[in-house]
Amino acid sequence: MRTRRIVLISLLVLIGLAVAVFAINMFLIAAGIGPYGPPKARKVVTATQLRSYGHELEWFRKYKGAYPRDIAQWNEWMGWKQDDERSRKRYLDGWGRTIRYVPNNPKLNPGKFDLYSVGPNGKDEYDKPGFGDDIHFQGEHVRFFGQEK
Repeated sequence: MRTRRIVLISLLVLIGLAVAVFAINMFLIAAGIGPYGPPKARKVVTATQLRSYGHELEWFRKYKGAYPRDIAQWNEWMGWKQDDERSRKRYLDGWGRTIRYVPNNPKLNPGKFDLYSVGPNGKDEYDKPGFGDDIHFQGEHVRFFGQEK
């Protein structure tokens, strides 16, 4: 009974976080700061999303014992349908591009996950030295790479 209560509370917290991220994004878009807003605002939106999703992934690992193998398994656990329009929009960065999830990369982040945005230039530089201008979630922090032109 106690375990069910903890799981229920955890799921409610995660749903609350997802709703908060969605509400923040809607506010920023309405204020003209969304995908067509100033570059710094786009980075802030992206960093907020990466941080929120990173915490969701940690909760997933805590309750399932491992990170999700892909976005579909993550969506299923969160109660999102894969073909749902909201689900597709949920994983967009400040530039309107899909946020990338790489589970257990033994070369760059063994036993963990990589969550990142391709950044302002739109090029996936994940496997290049220095990561170009990609924006990465690492633990509690979001790291910005490269310079915005």
